[in-house]
Amino acid sequence: SLSLAVGVSISNFHLFLSFFACLAIAFCWNDRQNLRTKFVSLAVLTVFFLSAILLSTMLIDIYGDSRSYHGPAVVALSDGWNPYYDWDVCEWNRDFCLHTSKFIDHYPKAQWYISAEFYSLFGNLDVGKCMNVLMLVLCSLVAYEIADSVLPNRRLTALAVSIVIALNPVAVAQLFSGTVDGILSSTLSIIVLLLMGFLFTRKDRYFHQAMFVLVYFVNLK
Repeated sequence: SLSLAVGVSISNFHLFLSFFACLAIAFCWNDRQNLRTKFVSLAVLTVFFLSAILLSTMLIDIYGDSRSYHGPAVVALSDGWNPYYDWDVCEWNRDFCLHTSKFIDHYPKAQWYISAEFYSLFGNLDVGKCMNVLMLVLCSLVAYEIADSVLPNRRLTALAVSIVIALNPVAVAQLFSGTVDGILSSTLSIIVLLLMGFLFTRKDRYFHQAMFVLVYFVNLK
């Protein structure tokens, strides 16, 4: 989004930049783990990330909203549309003058930016759906950590709670769609969980993480 503000359109460069920025944050955030543990975690994360991408491409998105405006918005952004300077996609390119273009113009675009980066690199719209899988799993991991902190020495209970929270109906129903409602529900759950963790444990990092995720959440829809 910052690059769009200075006139730089979305490209696959942004995906690599975001990936390495997240790695840097992950390595610096937790200084209690040794380097070997961090590299093992990175390897597991990479395998899971690639698996989520592969799984997303195996199932074709047939949702109406995905095909009518989510998909066209992603394609427009990857083709060089910059909503900071050309707020009306129809005026920018007449090929995108659809009956749903008004939704493309005024809806928040955080997830579209991410999907456009994936599309620029892989040339496949379905790859962007991997964010549904990633956010659902992230929600389960956060739920487990918070539940384990609040209910120490009751790991089976914490695991059951994390699964129930992560597998909410919206996230599951739209797991392989290009819409943002599943991501929205998982992100909201993560924010609530982190704030609950802060209230119960008084660990500042939970509050900081919640505020960080909140920025993404308010720009989803």
